[in-house]
Amino acid sequence: MIQEKIDQYIDELTGARNRKFLSTFTDFEIRRAQRYRTNFSIILFDIDNFKEINDLYGHLEGDKVLKELSQFIMNTLRESDILIRYGGDEFIIYLPNTGFEDAKFVAEKILNSVRSQKIAGRNISLSMGVAEYPRDGKTWQELFNKADVALYRAKRRGKGRIAWVEEVEAVPIIPTSQFVDRIEEKRTLINLVNQDYKLVIVRGGAGIGKTRLVKDTLKRIEGVYYFMGIAYGALSEVPFSLLKDLVKYCYDNYKIETKEALANFDQFEMRAFYSIFPEAGKSIGVKDIDKYKLYDSILKFFKHFSIHKKVLVYIDDIQWADRSSMELLYYVIRNAPADVKFFATFRTEDSPRDYVENFVSQALRERFVFVMDLKPFEYSATSEFISAILQEEADEEVVRFLYTKSGGNPFFIEELIKELYEKGNLLYDGRRWVLNEIENISIPQSIQHIMRKRVQEVEGDKVLEVASCIGHEFSPSIIKGVLEMDMGEIYDSIEKAIKKGILEESGPDIFAFKEDIIRELILQNISQSKRRFYHQRIAIWIEQNKGSISNSDELITYHAYRGGDVEKILHYAPVVAKRAMSQFAYEEAKKFWLYYFEFEKDGQRYVKAALDFVECLMIKGELRYAKEFLEEVQQKFPDHIDAEFYSKLSDVLAEQGLYTEALKYIDKAIELAFPQEANNKNEGQEKQVAEVPLYKYYIEKGWILIKLGRYEDARVVLEQALVNKRYLSKYWEGTLYNVLGVLHAEISSPQDAISYYEKAIEIRESINDFKGLGASYIDIAIVYHDLGDMQKAIEYYEKAREIYKQIGYKGGVITAYIDIGMYYLTSRKYEEAMRNFQNAYHEANLIGSKDSLCLALNNIGSVLRITHKFSEAEVFYRRALDFAKEIDSVEHIIMITRNLVRLYKDGYKDYAKAEEYYKQLEKLLERKELDTGKFVSMLIGAELYILKGDLDKAGRILEELRPHLSEKRFQNFKFWFNFTWAEYCALRGDRQGAGYALRSAYEEAKARSVKDPDYIVSYFEGLLEFFILTNKKNAALKILNKLEDLYKKYEFLEDLQLLPYLKEEVERIQ
Repeated sequence: MIQEKIDQYIDELTGARNRKFLSTFTDFEIRRAQRYRTNFSIILFDIDNFKEINDLYGHLEGDKVLKELSQFIMNTLRESDILIRYGGDEFIIYLPNTGFEDAKFVAEKILNSVRSQKIAGRNISLSMGVAEYPRDGKTWQELFNKADVALYRAKRRGKGRIAWVEEVEAVPIIPTSQFVDRIEEKRTLINLVNQDYKLVIVRGGAGIGKTRLVKDTLKRIEGVYYFMGIAYGALSEVPFSLLKDLVKYCYDNYKIETKEALANFDQFEMRAFYSIFPEAGKSIGVKDIDKYKLYDSILKFFKHFSIHKKVLVYIDDIQWADRSSMELLYYVIRNAPADVKFFATFRTEDSPRDYVENFVSQALRERFVFVMDLKPFEYSATSEFISAILQEEADEEVVRFLYTKSGGNPFFIEELIKELYEKGNLLYDGRRWVLNEIENISIPQSIQHIMRKRVQEVEGDKVLEVASCIGHEFSPSIIKGVLEMDMGEIYDSIEKAIKKGILEESGPDIFAFKEDIIRELILQNISQSKRRFYHQRIAIWIEQNKGSISNSDELITYHAYRGGDVEKILHYAPVVAKRAMSQFAYEEAKKFWLYYFEFEKDGQRYVKAALDFVECLMIKGELRYAKEFLEEVQQKFPDHIDAEFYSKLSDVLAEQGLYTEALKYIDKAIELAFPQEANNKNEGQEKQVAEVPLYKYYIEKGWILIKLGRYEDARVVLEQALVNKRYLSKYWEGTLYNVLGVLHAEISSPQDAISYYEKAIEIRESINDFKGLGASYIDIAIVYHDLGDMQKAIEYYEKAREIYKQIGYKGGVITAYIDIGMYYLTSRKYEEAMRNFQNAYHEANLIGSKDSLCLALNNIGSVLRITHKFSEAEVFYRRALDFAKEIDSVEHIIMITRNLVRLYKDGYKDYAKAEEYYKQLEKLLERKELDTGKFVSMLIGAELYILKGDLDKAGRILEELRPHLSEKRFQNFKFWFNFTWAEYCALRGDRQGAGYALRSAYEEAKARSVKDPDYIVSYFEGLLEFFILTNKKNAALKILNKLEDLYKKYEFLEDLQLLPYLKEEVERIQ
């Protein structure tokens, strides 16, 4: 193990230390020299005309020269001195405790020794640059730059010699360590740290200085935690790649605080966290964690740091962020405490992903983001910036020329100075910098021109070609694995690219393109066949080194797809798609599944994978696409369609509300599964009992039949499954009991329903099926509500809410709030109902769920309508309708339009407007099967036409509904139907029919009021409406007095407050 650690720092060709060693060594040596106040020197050298040796005699001969020279120099040096191969034929000699004069002596000695003998049978010479710490530089970069400039000077003076700092002419220092201007922008950023904005985006073009401004400003703020993450275009398909980068930064820089934050997580939060960071620890066996538990866990992670001091989170190049990270960050940023601030840079030239654009647009609408557009330098700032680079005074003509050509863009200024200096058009005359031969200067017209020129200069460089295919940060080891090149040659290419401003060192032995546009240009210049080859080789290398690479499977899939490696795509794409689904990254999962289907030809495997893909689409709510995809699969591979396929298709159709069609396909599943039943049972008798899919399909069929109102058929099917429950998994057994509970609740057998729900709860608790458990709690609460046992109902509603809260299932929490609100609404406790609906709205707003916002707004509108606040109710209904249209939910549009009909019919008494909405409602209901929602809508329509005096239309609707009252699913509406029928009969002069209908309503109210007094109160409220409609003022007054007594008797105090509105209506009777 120790030997392995030593070997990783040895250059395999020469035996000298390698560049990886340098990156770990320099900071340590500088700190040591500072602590003990010692000095050291470096000699930077290369072999003169080494390229000729390679070109004329081949790389093997060149390698011999490098190897023998290295051995010769190492034998010359002291034991404490270190020879480091920097790249290609470039080396560094580190001389500890050595001053400048002694370093020059060593350099002269080596130079003369090499000159006086042959190396690998050849005469060679060296050029050397010498620099001393701390005289020539306080940091490694400053010291190296001085030695590098000295080496360059030695070359220009004729090679085979030594140069040092005193002899070196003034040279540009790029990048400059001095931060220039931007005083106002820096002041603004610092002020924004303490303002209400949760996110600050610094936006601007390439090279404008966004990254440097934000990093330099935030890092100088004391007493804060500073986190940083970088988004890479090539990683935008890897789920949570940006988030992982952020968390890794936290761990690398704040290990103790990170461990403390994780120690505060409960088992559900740990499970959510480990789903994204499995390397952090073992996953805990908890099912049904929702994505919002992950979001809340990351939010809690940041909150932990903010307990101690303010947290500043910086994201570089947010326009390249992956979708999953952006969705999570939207939630975290919106809900973060005031002491957690986010900053990001956004490059305007790049075309951001649609989801990034949506993120920024939504943030602007919600006003939690401040956008700073960074402008180019003004003339004075340009002058200051040029002085910082040139280190000496510049002639006014130089400043004016650079400002005019660059437009004040800092990156462009740097590149122009570099270009002019290299061509000899920018010279130092001993006093100041001046332009030389200005008439012959050919200047690129834009940053893009400079980039293209840089790319042309390195065209054909295989190292950069492979690096551009990798796409993000890379280490030289992957280049070596792909190209099988000598590491020194690789470092040589990298160093040249760094000097040309193409690459930069982003970490110890880690490199990245300085500007992504350069990577794109290099990539475009690679032929398609060569690009495919590189991607294939990259995929192979990653596969061979999976243990040491994050997101290895995703990266293999990415490169295999671009390399056309079918075998790897078919192996890895399903793996990463399923992992993405487990990490709630459904959009990325969808993309990986589509990679797979593009190449899979085997029908059996295709059909099996299609079921997982459709599950992903269903979670995303893409039901129409899921249906179309399954139908395409059915046509493409008819011989491989099995029972499970039909079951899934039935499930998709049922989710769309197409129950008749769903029934047809679940019957096909049962038909195919039936012959297997006997075989599975016989095998089960000999061995462990095996699960038989047939009985799972029976449960699914039973559910569909319940939805169709065919309760007896549902009972038969479900009892068949119950008899054979030993052939079901525990999950499906729990589902069976719950569906049986639903059936018995629908057929008004509440005690049986409770018994089945309790059994479902017991099973679901035993297997930690938390989502199922929450659903059972809500279902049983509804039964207790119908029985009038309000204490039990609330108890189970709260249990559901708590379990959903634990697993982070925000949709479930919202459902629980809405159901509790509905309970209070039907119990005539309007303030409590409003409070729960507002809580539902708050939770929906936290997660930005338009579906849930729609439901919450609709219910708030209904409370306002019932309490006679009609104008406010309309505002909420219209907001709900906007969301319903935005998400294209026909069911929600029907529900809200129905409520608008009620509002105009019963509130505003504007029957013409009410009819407009009802006609819209009729169109929406045309192709819909008769269910409870359609039944209620039609009954409201009948009421409307009675009020308008259009008894023919009212009669047609009521006659259409009347035959269905015998169906158990519509029996709860008999009471309401009877009142509407009574009004219809009375206005037609059929007193006998009206009287019969009212008596029927009374008998039902009387029977039900034993458990729920709301029924008898509702009866008298209906009777009041009847007398108002038929202009019976005296009778209406008597009923009004009766209602006042009932409100007091049953403590319906909020209804008592609404009594004046009813009195007004009675007084208007002529």
